[in-house]
Amino acid sequence: MDITIGVVSFEASALLRKCLLAAMRELDESELIGEVMVVDNASKEPEVRQAIDDCGISNVMYNSTNVGFGSACNQIMERSNAEIVVLLNPDVEMLNGSLQVLIDALIANEKTLMVGPTLLRADGQVQRQKHVFPGVIDWLLDGTIWERSLLGAWYLGQSYNRYDHISTSNVDWIEGACMAVKRVELIRHGGFDESFFMYCEELDLCHRLSKSSQYKVQCVKEARAIHHGGGSTIGVLGPMRREFFRSKVLYANRCWGRVAALCFRGWYLASLLMELAVQCVKTLLPIGDTIGKRRSVGILIKTILGLIGN
Repeated sequence: MDITIGVVSFEASALLRKCLLAAMRELDESELIGEVMVVDNASKEPEVRQAIDDCGISNVMYNSTNVGFGSACNQIMERSNAEIVVLLNPDVEMLNGSLQVLIDALIANEKTLMVGPTLLRADGQVQRQKHVFPGVIDWLLDGTIWERSLLGAWYLGQSYNRYDHISTSNVDWIEGACMAVKRVELIRHGGFDESFFMYCEELDLCHRLSKSSQYKVQCVKEARAIHHGGGSTIGVLGPMRREFFRSKVLYANRCWGRVAALCFRGWYLASLLMELAVQCVKTLLPIGDTIGKRRSVGILIKTILGLIGN
């Protein structure tokens, strides 16, 4: 069976190199025929091109601007001729034998359209990979200062723990860090919505697919991958946090309508202002990392201004 392993890269050259080497190893050691393809979203690090060249990747698209994760994934699916595409973040390392396990699970059931592996953190701990579609309260709390409150943490914990994270099962949606998809069917359903620059694009996709009861999304226990996390965003935390909330508002608009989206936007702004007030008080205290606290204040101000601007 022909497959394409598509990697969307942005900076993080060291992690990208590990990702590509692991992907090539998995392809070589499997019974599959295919290639590794890279779409680079206008990385500025010269080491990124060097890593791609050193790994011998010949099918590469260098975007002149950062078009976002979903758009780059669509580019991969449009350029590939394979039946199955495996989409990877550059900070993901597939572990031995996991590629074959993922593909076998995907083709075992014609109704399964998307599968993902068990994701592990760098320290070996299982990362949350199985998700239910969020309700209104989940969406209000997630990513805000309130999710760290006792009541907020308890409520979200009830939602997060509706699935166990160590068995194979069908789920509402999975993380986009590593997923294998049936390319033609996914394109037929519109692929990724390119309105989402980063964050929530896989949630939106799975939500759209859920409207057709015949399609299933599955997390496969036996397939495993290390997700280092934050490889491409560590140097741009301010813009990425702004994009996080922008995507949350956009998803709210898709699910609950424009009025609800405006309410969510107002809630997020109020929550960020509360977080800014708390962080400013911490900055005034003569303890801890003063530079780090000031940096956090700056990120919050940029996030608030960005959300107001959108």
